Amino acid sequence: MIRKLWVLFSLLAAAIGSANAQASNGIILNQQYVDMCSTPHTYLIATLPTSTAGTYDHLHIVATLGTNWSSTGNSTLDATFGNRGGFSYLYTVKGPSVYGSYTKLSAYQQSDGSVNLYLYMAGCTADTYTVLENQQETVYSSPVDTLDATPPGTLVFDTSNPLYPAANTTDFAGDFYTNGSVGVGTASPTSPLTVAKDNSNIFPNQFMIQGSTNGKQQLLLGYNTTSDFASIQSVKQGTALEPLLLNPLGVLLVSD
Repeated sequence: MIRKLWVLFSLLAAAIGSANAQASNGIILNQQYVDMCSTPHTYLIATLPTSTAGTYDHLHIVATLGTNWSSTGNSTLDATFGNRGGFSYLYTVKGPSVYGSYTKLSAYQQSDGSVNLYLYMAGCTADTYTVLENQQETVYSSPVDTLDATPPGTLVFDTSNPLYPAANTTDFAGDFYTNGSVGVGTASPTSPLTVAKDNSNIFPNQFMIQGSTNGKQQLLLGYNTTSDFASIQSVKQGTALEPLLLNPLGVLLVSD
């Protein structure tokens, strides 16, 4: 009897707990395209709804855009889009920069406020995209190809245009580019690189440059937050202090 009551109570609690949530199925889709060096193609792949009090949309896409058929010509984009309260996007890139590419993702806002997302490809390219998540978006399982026609509406996003930069890019050489600021020890960097850490060393070293062959060859830059002074010091750790040359080949200007 007690067990039956417990099961009934659990079912009732689950029903009450889910009363404020709505479940819906969003399409998950993988599409693959190959352009055999022919006519350019423009595919309408998704539409973001007009922003209203009843929308809470988001779209998450991973796309591999090939500037050519070589594996090192592929750029993989991880992108999210939304249109509630205004169109927004965030994307990262792994591989070559997509600026000026023959293939791209772009978005055009319509007069009613909705946003159409397109895949454009030209030349000898091979592209894929996967819709990982979508909520309230219209995702087209059979995208219409408008060939080389410029889509209607106002351009609001274009991965081939540096006016719409990626949050960060990592290429095949391991080089890393970020469009924002980097914070070490802080989540709110106030400059392109902000290092936040207290230091009481006689040669404070919040920032250090060292040799690769001999890691003891170091340039220490920092601020002693205990004694309240800044320092730039050249050292060979465990051996000696080393000379520090500032502007060694500069021209000395003397004025009256």
